[in-house]
Amino acid sequence: MHVLANFRQSKRQKQAQCDITALHLLQPVELLYKALSEFEDDLAPRGIPLKTVYQIYEQHERERQSEIISCCVHKKNFLPRDGSA
Repeated sequence: MHVLANFRQSKRQKQAQCDITALHLLQPVELLYKALSEFEDDLAPRGIPLKTVYQIYEQHERERQSEIISCCVHKKNFLPRDGSA
């Protein structure tokens, strides 16, 4: 029975994660870290100055971290506090 309860909780957690990403209209991949070098590789060949690339990277990282915090807050609201089914 313990295994079934863990499965249900895991399923509930997965649903909460889906609800959170749907609520924010973003995909989980959008929350992954993207290195500055990836921004440079994508934008520098287009003639965008490195200073601007760095500013875009900083803005992206601030927004990404903000979304992660927001998702964590919403996740706490979706999941039961006492761990019951």
